[in-house]
Amino acid sequence: MGVDCYGFNPVIKEGSSKPKEPKDFSKHTEKDQHAYWHAREKYQQENKGVYFRNNWWYWRPMWDFVNEKCNDLIDEELYDKGHGNDGEVDQELAIEISKRILSKEVLDEAKRKQEEYDKDAKPKQEFNELLSKAGHLYFDEIIKPQYPDKKNFTPADLEKLDKDAYKKWATLIFDLQYGETNYPFSWENVKEFGEFCAQSGGFEIR
Repeated sequence: MGVDCYGFNPVIKEGSSKPKEPKDFSKHTEKDQHAYWHAREKYQQENKGVYFRNNWWYWRPMWDFVNEKCNDLIDEELYDKGHGNDGEVDQELAIEISKRILSKEVLDEAKRKQEEYDKDAKPKQEFNELLSKAGHLYFDEIIKPQYPDKKNFTPADLEKLDKDAYKKWATLIFDLQYGETNYPFSWENVKEFGEFCAQSGGFEIR
């Protein structure tokens, strides 16, 4: 799952041409399919305003940061739509957003933000790993043996049979863990989005 942004009228590098997807694509050989994907990726890299994509985990902190720096440009409706695979940005707004987030001041702040995230994330990730191991140990070695007749026994089954035991498992796996480590912040991601905005000619968020 992720967010896809498509430029309305992207700047196209001279001599660059968009590869045509072969008809009956699924019937082509794996080699031909890979050749097309490689050509499409090359085209998108050459023309940064054509397409921008993030998975959800990278998009959310990036979009939050962009909104924070452009809160006088991005209204609440667009901000909310951006978190819901929706919304359109016209060319004028896209250019204004790009100017703001590609400024040295904002990119330097994004670099500092990533440094802070990286510093804080490591011990939190280690803590989460320990809790995950404890949760799996609790379920596999303590809970499962109590139900020897249950094949393919899962936590969902446990929730129906013993809510207290399920709550202990869920506390270890979910409640006590630091959720923010699932949403990494990257200053380069901010920069790439800014470059996309600058060259997109306006864009659609899907």
